[in-house]
Amino acid sequence: MRRPRMADSTDPNVATFNNTYWEILYNLVADYYLCWYLPLNIGVGLLGNLFCLIFLSRSKMFPKKVRIWMLCICTGDSLILLTDALRMYIKIATKWDMRDVNTPICRLHNFLSNYAFYWSAFMQTGLSLQRLYFVISPLSARIHLPLSKVVAIWFLLTFLPIFPNLIFLLFWHIGQDCEPYDASYYKVTSICDLVIQGILPLAAMVLSTVMIAARMHQECETATQRLNAAGAKKVAPLEPVPPIDARSSSAGGMNGAQFGSSLRSRTSLINNSLSIKEPSEYSVATGQRSYVSVDVGAGSHLPEQTQVGAKAASRRDNQSLRITRLLITLNVFYLITTFPLFVYLAYLNMWHRVGATIPQPLHRTIYYVLRSICFLNSSCNWIFYCIGGQVFRKHTRKLVCRFVFRIQVTCHQVCRHCCLGDTSLAGADGVTPISFSPLPDVSSEAERDRLSDESRKPTKAGRVAAEPRHNLLIDRRVAEAEDANLATSREEERSEDAVNETEARGVKLLKRQTFSSFKDPKVTKRLSTLSWRETNSMNRLTDQHANEQTIQRQEGRRREVGRPKVTCDYEPGVRGDLPGSVSAVETRLSQFLFRISVLEHD
Repeated sequence: MRRPRMADSTDPNVATFNNTYWEILYNLVADYYLCWYLPLNIGVGLLGNLFCLIFLSRSKMFPKKVRIWMLCICTGDSLILLTDALRMYIKIATKWDMRDVNTPICRLHNFLSNYAFYWSAFMQTGLSLQRLYFVISPLSARIHLPLSKVVAIWFLLTFLPIFPNLIFLLFWHIGQDCEPYDASYYKVTSICDLVIQGILPLAAMVLSTVMIAARMHQECETATQRLNAAGAKKVAPLEPVPPIDARSSSAGGMNGAQFGSSLRSRTSLINNSLSIKEPSEYSVATGQRSYVSVDVGAGSHLPEQTQVGAKAASRRDNQSLRITRLLITLNVFYLITTFPLFVYLAYLNMWHRVGATIPQPLHRTIYYVLRSICFLNSSCNWIFYCIGGQVFRKHTRKLVCRFVFRIQVTCHQVCRHCCLGDTSLAGADGVTPISFSPLPDVSSEAERDRLSDESRKPTKAGRVAAEPRHNLLIDRRVAEAEDANLATSREEERSEDAVNETEARGVKLLKRQTFSSFKDPKVTKRLSTLSWRETNSMNRLTDQHANEQTIQRQEGRRREVGRPKVTCDYEPGVRGDLPGSVSAVETRLSQFLFRISVLEHD
């Protein structure tokens, strides 16, 4: 019996059936998936990248070395969504492809869309490697990686993606659609996409993630070991506990009371030995700190400082784990969203041909689905690089709260302006306009009391409606006057502090000028004959002068509010005017300097 002949894939009936089936599948994907997914992807990606661009350009939260990469990542992702994702949505919705207009647009659009993919991947690679350098060797990174080198590396990574994309500017034209002169160019582009845009950036990001995670885990373990060592030093050593002779107790050599007493003493010794010495208070008289022994079984296993260190170590562990999870998620997300498209294009262009071994509708369906997944990377990168960071979220909350507070303040000012704005109000129903008298000066306390008493008196019928507003104006002026008086008093205090500081500096300079001659070895040798009492008397005179000036300043503050500025400008060889009466001090200083000169001439 003859076996039936299997249908060949080249049979026109079978090919027609397959094309019809894949056309139905493509229409379903386009109508129920791409029609809403692409606009949502474009909208979320553009809004998020725009917000991050504005925030990063106006905020100083990140250093410039990091900000340049994040700005470029947001810019590259926005360019991908505007060039490739928008073009795909327009083509699906209107059946019109902007690349098919003419050859220059075909070449330029292909170049820009593919360059944006390369550039975004290279920027992510640069940020990952720089992060690795800062974690592995932070001091060397601060010294050997200035902003100029970062900009040079950025220019290099911006210039390199041009070369693999020059093929679009040279060999693409309008045939049946925007395509190369020869189908073999598809192999070159697919290999470049897989290796340069896929494998190399992913390898760099995975390597940096593994090394960063290992380094942070090592640092956490080192910190934990140091903490344990520091806690072990604070524990008191165990005291030797005498053992209990079970044979003597069992043989009757020890009665029940003796055995119970021995057991209690042994338990007390164990409890005393398992204790931690904590500082309780510091004695000023003895200059020593007393310690209190804390029982381990009482609930305080470690001192408070050790507990704080344990909490800090726990926070470091949690932060390390959170950063590691974020980096691993970023790498896995990049792998899932980009590699399926690269692998499919390489497999298709190497071993298959569209229309011959793979139906055109099937290829179009697979390509659009994988390309749309690739757009997900561009629309969500800003979440991982910006929103995923705790510092970014903290500053974002502050920015939002500040914005809401400004809105509230603006609304409050508008309400106050509505209540206190115009002094003449004429109603539409013919009510007599209310005229306000000019506000008097409320700087003095008596004037404020008078106005407050007058505001409580009954007023005329024409001013009854205006009384609350007038009182509000008076209260506002009173508050402004009080604020002005408070600012004036604070300014006077600052000026007095400055004068006091200047006077003290002048006394020190005078003392230094007086004893400057001691630096001369000859004078020092001559002055060695002076008694230590005379030297101490000179020091006492200087201290007495400083005390007199302090007393005078305190009395001056009681007598007057303001005080004229005192000049204490001391120059080498010139003595300024000291405040107050210092005639006695000057007399003693002149006598002392005269004795010094006599000793020099002897």
